[in-house]
Amino acid sequence: MALPFKQLQAFHAVATEVSFTRAAARLGVTQPAVTTQVTRLEQASGVRLFERRRSGPELTPAGASLLAVTRKIFRLMDDAEEALLASAGLRSGNLHLGVDSPHWSMDLLARFTETHPDVRVATTVGNATKVRDALLAAEVDAAVLTVTGDSLPEDARILRLQPQRLRLIVPQGHRLATEAPVHPRALKNQRLILREPGSATRAAFESWLGHGPRSGDLELGGRDAVREAVASGLGIGAVVAGEEGQDPRVVSVDMSDGETDASICLVALADRADSPAVAGLFRLATSSP
Repeated sequence: MALPFKQLQAFHAVATEVSFTRAAARLGVTQPAVTTQVTRLEQASGVRLFERRRSGPELTPAGASLLAVTRKIFRLMDDAEEALLASAGLRSGNLHLGVDSPHWSMDLLARFTETHPDVRVATTVGNATKVRDALLAAEVDAAVLTVTGDSLPEDARILRLQPQRLRLIVPQGHRLATEAPVHPRALKNQRLILREPGSATRAAFESWLGHGPRSGDLELGGRDAVREAVASGLGIGAVVAGEEGQDPRVVSVDMSDGETDASICLVALADRADSPAVAGLFRLATSSP
C-alpha cells in the first residue's frame, strides 16, 4: 500500500504531541483535518493506531511500532533540509541531545552553541537506562551517557570522553571523611543512599559493594537527591568523580578500586552519526577545548 505523506505527517504529529489539538497547531491546520488524515490512514491499513481516551490519544502497539519508523523518516527529512541549508557550513538545523551526565556534557554543548549559534539545541536528561532507551528509539540525535559492555549496537559511533570512577560522599564530620581510601567493609553498618534502578552509578556502586540494597537503605531518584540526603545526615552515597558538587556539608572520599568498567561517552546510532549537527558535535568533542 502507498502511504500518503500527509497521513504519516498527521499521525506523527498526534503521536509526539499526544493531542489532536496540539498536532493541528503544530501543522498549521484544523483539528478535523488532522483527525481525518489519521482516520484515513487507519482505514487504509486496517490497523487501529490510537485509542481515543478522554485524557488524550493513546498509541496502540501498532501505533507505537509505526512511531518508531516515523521518527526516523522525519529525522531524515530534517537532515536533508539541514544538508541543503548548510552546504557552506552548519548554519541551521536541530540537535536533540540525551544526557545522563550533565557535568560532562554542558561544556561540550556550550562550545557547540558558540560554534553553531543558529542550530536549535534541546536536551533530554535522565539516568543511563532512560537516555540509552531514548537513543535507541530515535527520540534523541545523540547522547552523553555511561556505556558499559555491549549495551549499544555494534555499529553505533562511540567516543569515549572519560572513564567512570566513583567517589564516596559522606556528611561533613563523618569518621570516614578522613579514612581514604574507603573499603566496602567499612560500610557494613552504614545506611546507604542509592540511586534509582537503571542508574549506571547505582549499578557500579553495588558492584563495588558486592551486594544490592539492604533493609534500611534508601533509594532516591537523581544525583542531586542523593547529595542532599547525604548532606542531611541520612546516610552515605556514591557519585561519579567530577559530580560531587560544591556543598560544604558533604565530603568526597576516595574509594578503594573505585574505577569501574564503564566510560562516559558521546554516542550516536549509525543512521544519525553523519547528520550535520551530530557530525559537528563529534568534531568538537574530538578537538581540544
